[in-house]
Amino acid sequence: VSLVRNTVDDTWLAVSELKGPNWWFVSVYPESLIAATANQTAAAVLSTGIALLFLLIGIIGFIIRRDAERPLEQLREAAQHVQRGDYAAVAEGRVNLPRELGNEVGMLANTFYDMTVSIRDTQMTLEQTVADRTRELKQANASLRELSLHDGLLGIHNRRAFDQDLLRVFTKARLSHGNLHLMLIDVDQFKLFNDSYGHIRGDQTLRKIAETISDTIRNEDRVYRYGGEELAVFFNRGSVESVERAAERVMAAVRNLAIEFAESDHGIITISAGLVHCHAGHTGVDDVVAEADKLLYESKNKGRNLLTFAKKNWGAETVGFNDSA
Repeated sequence: VSLVRNTVDDTWLAVSELKGPNWWFVSVYPESLIAATANQTAAAVLSTGIALLFLLIGIIGFIIRRDAERPLEQLREAAQHVQRGDYAAVAEGRVNLPRELGNEVGMLANTFYDMTVSIRDTQMTLEQTVADRTRELKQANASLRELSLHDGLLGIHNRRAFDQDLLRVFTKARLSHGNLHLMLIDVDQFKLFNDSYGHIRGDQTLRKIAETISDTIRNEDRVYRYGGEELAVFFNRGSVESVERAAERVMAAVRNLAIEFAESDHGIITISAGLVHCHAGHTGVDDVVAEADKLLYESKNKGRNLLTFAKKNWGAETVGFNDSA
């Protein structure tokens, strides 16, 4: 078929040869009809192309979202957790990572995951180490504090512990949460004992006296080295009468040790003591100690081997122990 344009009347001639009779078949098509058909075809092609373009864009967008945008969003979320120090959220899988992807994003996700697990494990190890060291430090500090409150020679609490406990117990007593009884003790003529028997024997004697007093008093009571050969005892709770009996037992227990001291008037090691009961007239801990010290020196001035305790009318009463006791 040959197409020939007829410019005279704006038509197109479609000419084809009919074999046999050797005729020519001619079809005449107005150009307006061909143009309309061509326009319709072009519009259809354009519409189809636009539809295919949008379909292609959608497919590309889906692929990008599946293989890039969402995985990158997951990586961003995981990075935010890591930034906050929440490594466990990533390491334990609470935050999903596109680790199953076989592309570069998947490789990045696996590398990020491995890094996070490593950091998490290191952090856990470090935290455990810090916790262990902190616990050890607390134990060491507690031990040091306990050592700082103990007398190394006698194995009992020292003057520092005495001052701390006295203030605490006195404060509670003033608030009517308990009572306070303080016994100050002095080993009679101890300097003479050291001069006669030597300091090693003197140290052994002090340790024995401290141990005996500790064994004689109750668990809730406490004995301290007040200074040199002076000791102090706190009697926690209990009536005045029961505390005075306890103080007398302390005096007797030391005498019953029967530690030889030939130069002493009693022939053995003895102690003198003053016992004070906290009352409203004591405005501070210094008042309590001052009164106990005063009572102690009354015992010493009256011949030693004596216990002097305050009466309820704030006077003083002395209890003596004869050599046959």
